Amino acid sequence: MISDRNRRRLANRSMKRQQAAIRAGREPGLAARPEVDEVFRLEDDGTGQPLYFDVRALRAWTKANLETKSLAVEPGRAQRFIESGQVDLDHVMASTIRQQPDPVILCRHAAGPGEDAIVDGAHRYVAAAIGIAMISGRTAGYHAYVLEPEQWRPFVLSPDRLAEIAAANR
Repeated sequence: MISDRNRRRLANRSMKRQQAAIRAGREPGLAARPEVDEVFRLEDDGTGQPLYFDVRALRAWTKANLETKSLAVEPGRAQRFIESGQVDLDHVMASTIRQQPDPVILCRHAAGPGEDAIVDGAHRYVAAAIGIAMISGRTAGYHAYVLEPEQWRPFVLSPDRLAEIAAANR
């Protein structure tokens, strides 16, 4: 007899993909996962259109090819992340703020000319802002990989590729 807990696990999408891989004669696990498994949606690229980033590939490329920079935290940006719901403050306080943070990924001009976007690491950014606020009177920053448009554009997913990803996750 299958317990309720195990029944819920079997209903899980990732479990379904693994079961499909086994039925198809493939090894479950990474082979059963779609190539792109973490996508960030930037709501507006400055023209009213969204951009979708392959975050896992972008993160791997930045770690292999770029040095981090120390940048000043903008408290207003951190507040906007919280107010928009993009960042869960409870998660920041319970988890993110207690960890040694990885650098964030900042894409120059991704949200329009002069408008940078944090594509990976919004929770870490807010944790840095909270840490700075707790040490009043001090200036500090956060570590980031900073990408110019020619560096981040190859990681923007096309509409066709998004449709493939959506079909693979059904």
